[in-house]
Amino acid sequence: MDRLMLISADCHWGLEPARYRPYVDSKYHSDFDQWLEHGPVPAAIHAEGNRRMAAAFGVTDPPLAGEQAELAERLHEHFPDLAESEARDWIRESTNAFRPEISDPALRMKEMEADGVCAEFIIQQQGLPFFADAAQNQLDVIFDIPSNWDSISTELMMAGARAYHRAVADFVSAAPDRMIGLSTVPTLADVDRAVEELTWAAEHGLRGVLVPADEIRRGLPPLYDQRYDRFWAACVDLNMPVHWHVGASPIRYGTSKHAGTVNGFEIFFWAHRPLWLMMLGGVFGRHPGLKLVFTEQTVEWLPRALDAMDRRVEHVISSGNGLAPGNPGAPLPAKPSELWRSNCMMGASCMSREEALLAEGIGVETMMFGTDYPHQETVWPHSGAYINQVMKGLSEGDIRAMCGENAARAYGFDVEKLRPVAERIGHRMEDVLDPQGPLAREAQKYPRAGRADRFGSTL
Repeated sequence: MDRLMLISADCHWGLEPARYRPYVDSKYHSDFDQWLEHGPVPAAIHAEGNRRMAAAFGVTDPPLAGEQAELAERLHEHFPDLAESEARDWIRESTNAFRPEISDPALRMKEMEADGVCAEFIIQQQGLPFFADAAQNQLDVIFDIPSNWDSISTELMMAGARAYHRAVADFVSAAPDRMIGLSTVPTLADVDRAVEELTWAAEHGLRGVLVPADEIRRGLPPLYDQRYDRFWAACVDLNMPVHWHVGASPIRYGTSKHAGTVNGFEIFFWAHRPLWLMMLGGVFGRHPGLKLVFTEQTVEWLPRALDAMDRRVEHVISSGNGLAPGNPGAPLPAKPSELWRSNCMMGASCMSREEALLAEGIGVETMMFGTDYPHQETVWPHSGAYINQVMKGLSEGDIRAMCGENAARAYGFDVEKLRPVAERIGHRMEDVLDPQGPLAREAQKYPRAGRADRFGSTL
């Protein structure tokens, strides 16, 4: 095949809150209607945040009286590197999270095809019914918009998850060979209910599960606690890889003008942390078949983390306080760096060139490219130009693996069914590899591709 089969391992979808009502169990309709009426509603939170951001940069018409100067000052305090022109693009792309091209399967397929994307793995956006999503934390510390994250019951959280699962399963059914959805278990407070929801999702075609990185605020123990073992065992039995996606920290930062900066830095730490909780906490020793995926949280931290964990395990062994990996009863069936290659993957959304060059050491077979459509940092609709810059000099085999083959293997996409799609809409491989071809020339007009040489360049 002379074209690239591009599969995005990180795309997003969600409904306007009111449109979830048909998917909510009828016994919760009263709670749902009350939530819509009184909020805070995820859409309202994001719309208000975007409205204020837009006003701060003079994008909306008319601007908000009396707020523009104050909010512009606060935005520059929290995002000092954000140029006004970039902010305008960011706001313009994000002010309508529910435009028809995102939520209508046929229109969405046209946008994917225009970008050369043959298939996509879809992760929730805008939160679940009944409560705000993790991005609320960031708006909270910047704009003081409250959420019900701490007060919502486990029952309603799981009812919201079921409604989302019904909705996303319905959505991807329009093109099941080209769209696969990720399930979400928003809390592990009730392990039996979590296993029940995981099972329903697997039986209805969703692949993988997104779980909280930490539930400190809900008073729950860390992920390696054995109370969760039945859930991890179910993930193995149902072939559902466990996912952590960058979001927000599980702790509050207050409303200081510096809170957004600290939160914005630590959201990556909290997303990384499950790796060592699961590895060093003995979970793999009890569930060696468990698969983990870390999505949209950069890549450069991983080699250092794996090396540090390897050295920590060696220290524990040498001190006589633990068993060597692979021995009966050992907390780890292999060294952390070996476990990464056999059991883990990285959804490297909008990866930089430096991150792409780390793939050989991390394991090319563990890296999956994602466009992050339709978020403001997405490389859509210039994914081909971006890949041309990020992966220049890499072998065709490595590019094909990271841009599609690995995701197909991880999520069960049928490559034979996708092959005709790739032949029809995929980027020509010779253009992807050509440092002076049409994709390279497109990249010259695309500022983000020009900055693709540094870590986190699109975040």
